[in-house]
Amino acid sequence: MKKCVILFFILFSFLNAELKDNINLFTSEEKEKLNIHIEKLYKKYNIKINVITSDYGEGYVLENPERTVVINIQKGANKKIKIEESFTNDMNMNEKDKELSDLIDGLEHYILEEKYGAYVDEFIEGALSIYGTTEVVELNKENYFLAHKWQIIKWVLIVLTLLNILVRIKYISKKKKEMLRQKEREEELRRVEKKEKNSLHHKLEADIKK
Repeated sequence: MKKCVILFFILFSFLNAELKDNINLFTSEEKEKLNIHIEKLYKKYNIKINVITSDYGEGYVLENPERTVVINIQKGANKKIKIEESFTNDMNMNEKDKELSDLIDGLEHYILEEKYGAYVDEFIEGALSIYGTTEVVELNKENYFLAHKWQIIKWVLIVLTLLNILVRIKYISKKKKEMLRQKEREEELRRVEKKEKNSLHHKLEADIKK
């Protein structure tokens, strides 16, 4: 019986929520399906799923190791496959070791049949069911703002900047119109004054001739 352990981190290579198939254990179809599944679960439950395959003895380290499930699949010199399923401490899965062990035992046939994609897929679903998706969904809703705060702040700043630009454009346009109207009034006034001067000049000339 395999044992699920709580994950301790070793500094070799970085992982984030992803599938990293270093030994080409999965088919192209399996990779595509698992990547879609991993992304879907992360968006829905805010839980990272890391699946890494490597030669025996190679290590890894998680980036931002919170609410993370790791499925580490290693191939030995005799091509024997060893799988270790791990969870970050904040998920408190050590209290559910019995359920996880039963889940893994029930999926052993996939390993014997070399259906590793199916094993990973079923384990993820089973582990999240044991963890409690209701709790995850509620937690995700409570932390939605914190998880997306920078994106929200960015868009708020963009909107405020655009509004500020629009206000400035409107103000400048208004000032230009006022200046244009003032210029037109001044020109009209000059024309009237010129006309009056011309009229007065002609009147004076007429008086002189008389």
